Amino acid sequence: MSGTWGAPTGTAASPQLPTYLSPGQNTIFAYASGTTGGAPDLTKTVVAAGDHVRWDVQGYYYAGPLGLQGEYIDSRQRVKKGATALDADHRAWAVTASFVLTGERATYRMIVPDRPFDPATGRWGALELAGRYQWIRFDDALFVNDVFADARQQVRGAHAWGAGINWYLDRSFRIMLDYDRTGFLGGASSGGQEIDRTPEQVLIGRAQIVF
Repeated sequence: MSGTWGAPTGTAASPQLPTYLSPGQNTIFAYASGTTGGAPDLTKTVVAAGDHVRWDVQGYYYAGPLGLQGEYIDSRQRVKKGATALDADHRAWAVTASFVLTGERATYRMIVPDRPFDPATGRWGALELAGRYQWIRFDDALFVNDVFADARQQVRGAHAWGAGINWYLDRSFRIMLDYDRTGFLGGASSGGQEIDRTPEQVLIGRAQIVF
């Protein structure tokens, strides 16, 4: 379990607020902002305006080739637009399960193959399957009268599931292939009315060297 506290104060030019991204690295939520005469306008831009408290609870469990992980986050921050202020409360959680098909012991770190990659001797490393579900919800109060965010442009929440395969060639090199599908609540419009944004599907490949 961990937590952080801060008290950032933003300006129209530097709001000091985060932008949230999907698994495919597309922006799904950003606070309202605006300009007047080409210059950032504090009456149109949401800025950090005080306490920001985060709580993070996480845990993991491993038994032989099986691995389980879970995490829950609560982020509460004081934000302000013009003369209107709000304590925004965002929440998110995720669960992940994995299984090493080749029988090696699952760990929080890199899996060490019992048979490091060596095709000449019929050794192919370790292979792991993984699945993940994650969820995030932004404070509904932000969308009232579109003051802090417009639900026709920014999503109210998102949920994603994904599956992946990890190939560990040796103790320091792995190749990963992941598929994620994310569904959204709000974030788009039709005829001026709020509708759900089209789900995102993404396939990501990565090679990683660990020292």
